[in-house]
Amino acid sequence: MKTTTKMLPLVAIVSGMLVGCGGSSSSGGGSAPTTSYSLSFLQAYDENAGTVNSTCTIFNRDTTAGTVKTYRTIGDSLDANIVAFYTDANGARSGEIITADDGSLQFVLESIPDGGAITFEERDGRDIIATTFTKAFLSRDTSLKTTKFGVIGSVAGTSCVTGTGTNFVTENRDSLSYLHSSDIAGSGLTGDNLYHYRSQQAEFSPPNASLTSGQSIKAYTAEQTAIVQYQSGPSSQVFQYGFEDWPKDTGSVVMSFTGTQGTVTEVASPNIGYTDIDVNLLYGGFAYDLTTFAKGVANYYHPSETNNETWSFIVSGKTGPGNSWDAAYYGQVSDSWDFNVDETSLFDLSGLNDAKPTASTPGNVISLASGINFSSEKGIQRVSYRKSVTESGFIYTVTHNIYSELTATIIVPVLEYFNFPSTVQSDLLVDNDAAYEQYFLFATENSTIENADFVSLFKDGDGISLASEKNGIVRNELETNESSVRLQSNEHIRLYRSN
Repeated sequence: MKTTTKMLPLVAIVSGMLVGCGGSSSSGGGSAPTTSYSLSFLQAYDENAGTVNSTCTIFNRDTTAGTVKTYRTIGDSLDANIVAFYTDANGARSGEIITADDGSLQFVLESIPDGGAITFEERDGRDIIATTFTKAFLSRDTSLKTTKFGVIGSVAGTSCVTGTGTNFVTENRDSLSYLHSSDIAGSGLTGDNLYHYRSQQAEFSPPNASLTSGQSIKAYTAEQTAIVQYQSGPSSQVFQYGFEDWPKDTGSVVMSFTGTQGTVTEVASPNIGYTDIDVNLLYGGFAYDLTTFAKGVANYYHPSETNNETWSFIVSGKTGPGNSWDAAYYGQVSDSWDFNVDETSLFDLSGLNDAKPTASTPGNVISLASGINFSSEKGIQRVSYRKSVTESGFIYTVTHNIYSELTATIIVPVLEYFNFPSTVQSDLLVDNDAAYEQYFLFATENSTIENADFVSLFKDGDGISLASEKNGIVRNELETNESSVRLQSNEHIRLYRSN
């Protein structure tokens, strides 16, 4: 780790030394434990899926364009343009600037002042891209301790990131065979004449419960494919389903019959303007489409018991005055088959307003109170802003993503402006004219959603939209899938708006 010394008042220097040591010099009794973070930076490349080197780790696939996203090391080429620093509860710099060393940054959680934050930045020409994590946010868990992030700058002649077991491997499954459940007899229910074989790669719907010669479905080697049959007629009700590794009878998997009728309970006056309820099966570390119910459905059919699968569901739509917000509620059907579509216990969406954030002068405090407020809710948030100014015919831009626990008042750290003109620096402070993006995640008290899961929601950006980050977290496709399933396994609300 390299540091660049900046001239600071004596009291700030002493304060920074104490913070860096993790406490007062008179503490005695040995050093306090520390939590070290290491952030490494990589450059994204979009490559042809058919010609990419097989040893390269795949981080994202665009099946429509036929491309995959890989990342390449940057060495020390951008070290002078990547910095980090601590700030206190007022957003003021605390301690020395930390500069990148061979494409990585290190910092210590305990060195962040209480109520403060760590910010890392990249300068790319006249653009500054900054990411801030508050100490309270990082203190939730350690999932970001060793993390890779993207860069905006370009480096030529570097090699792709490789790894063993970091890519999904695809194969064809052609020996799938299923049997009807004996529980169907006497139920009075009948199934449709199609069987829907599903994987992460494909769906195949023949009229037979066992694949015949020439039939197959493409799937990842790490997953178990699913089969779903619906009730006869134009119905979204499930008749039976199964997974290929379930118990077998005479060589074929016995499907689970959904012969029990349950009730779908929807809140009387939903604050999310949804039209459908999308239901998934979570099994073996993957999510599979099960069915879609129309809003207002009274009943649904389910098996008498599960076999290590979880029924999850999603409703999404507009909310707030003038439909000015977007919201999605993620829930799970309980072990006792309670199917409750009700987000009100997590956050009261009826209190939203159609108003953008406001910024104080001189531009170090963002207030969200005109549009949203909090009381005792549990959750985390990302608030981003972008400010551009023109000086002598050149455009200078700051993009800043701030991650924190729920708060309507955000202290904006004083950024490092490198060699930007002083007049530009003052004009780049956040103000009411900045473009904003707000994103909130409300969860239960016992949620297992990790910081890295939340940050992953904004990866793979294009550098243009504030809704995602080109310099965001880098996670391979296995990690991305694990994060997605973990999120779907937790009841939560996602609420966001751009303005």
